[in-house]
Amino acid sequence: MAGAEPMILSFVERGWRGARELSLELLEHGVAVTHVVKGRLDPDVRGLIPPRPNVRLVSVERRWFLLLASSLLLQGALSRRLRSVLVDNERSLRRWGPWVRLLGKRIAMIEETSGGYRLRPEDRELIAPGVRPGRWV
Repeated sequence: MAGAEPMILSFVERGWRGARELSLELLEHGVAVTHVVKGRLDPDVRGLIPPRPNVRLVSVERRWFLLLASSLLLQGALSRRLRSVLVDNERSLRRWGPWVRLLGKRIAMIEETSGGYRLRPEDRELIAPGVRPGRWV
């Protein structure tokens, strides 16, 4: 992902569809997203996900997830491109929250729903200030 566009780092541990849908909406507003998926995605599953510019999907074995996620978090913060971090469960919110805030960034949680995804009201502005994609509940 070249350029100086703002970036969201998404740590995906439970389900990637909701985060992916959000990233496609944010893409329309010039926000790049890197999804770090805990666990390997099968090639046939990867084939179902059409590539998009500025949306990166990185799957990593479980044992390397924390190391890669930490490295990308630090790299994003140091490059000043990182706007916020997105997680998909309360445990990750508790684990990553202090580190993300220590770096002066924001953290938010996404929940998958039958219709796509939902962001908690308090998290909407953390992800993309001023951007109001239609699918946010």
